[in-house]
Amino acid sequence: MPCLKTLAITLLCATLTASAQNPARMPFGPHPKLGQSHSGAPAAAATGVGNNPFLLIDYPRSIANQTPIGINDKGRIVGYALFADGSFRGYLLQGTTFKDIVYPGAAGTGAFGINKSGLIVGFYCPDLNCDSSHGFMLKGKTYTSLDFPGAVFTAPNAVNDSGDIVGYYGTPDFATHGFLLHNGVYTSIDVPGAIQTITNGINKQGIIVGFFVNPDGTGGGFTLENGVFTTVNYPGASGTELDAINDSGDIVGAYQNAGDNHNYGFLLSGGVFTAFNVPFPGSISTIPWGINNKHQIVGSYGSYPPDYFFGFLTTY
Repeated sequence: MPCLKTLAITLLCATLTASAQNPARMPFGPHPKLGQSHSGAPAAAATGVGNNPFLLIDYPRSIANQTPIGINDKGRIVGYALFADGSFRGYLLQGTTFKDIVYPGAAGTGAFGINKSGLIVGFYCPDLNCDSSHGFMLKGKTYTSLDFPGAVFTAPNAVNDSGDIVGYYGTPDFATHGFLLHNGVYTSIDVPGAIQTITNGINKQGIIVGFFVNPDGTGGGFTLENGVFTTVNYPGASGTELDAINDSGDIVGAYQNAGDNHNYGFLLSGGVFTAFNVPFPGSISTIPWGINNKHQIVGSYGSYPPDYFFGFLTTY
């Protein structure tokens, strides 16, 4: 499988490898279920990211890796969950009900983006080795496969309310490029000089966020607006990626510090970075993946490395 999506597919690749060796699952406690605060009462009104309740998203029957990736303004959440037999499947979470998303005939499916109308995008793998992947969109009950022309793999990451899709694809020379799919036309996206460009999110204004890697291994997050790339890095971090953007321009992402391979979450709003981490005991990494216009954030928390991840929902 192309282990390049951002951290989400990297986590999946690592866990597919480790799951047969260590299939235990334990969502680090205390862990209030979705719809409850830490006290068991309804979640409180927004007071700022990191201060509001963090609610656990825990797909039934999966092992210790489940990753909610996207959330729309109706609060519907999409992601994927890994199972003890090594398979994985996408899901749609509405309220407290999970609905499986499985591309017909695929061995594995991940759902990564959902817009206001309920259009879902993601990727699927023909076999559990996931040496190649294809994109898909799901409208109602109809799946449509998506492949960037000439690519060896394609992975859509997000879709805005206009139906514009962003993601990334790989070429035979092992380069990775971002893409925009607009009105049926694919456009390649490459940060100048980079060998890897991953586009992760897009809002209704068409502002795109993602991250890039240079030939020397350096890189960072970026925004793309009206054809202009702007590098965005968390202050003092050794690595930064931008994962999602809402229509107000608020961005969530993750960063790492030098000599520390843990992941730390942040919100970038009004030009101000706010770092936050899920406060559950035992969690050493936090990765926010999705944000909507209702000030809701979804993501993953856990102990990567090793490979234990669960989902969260919070507000700001």
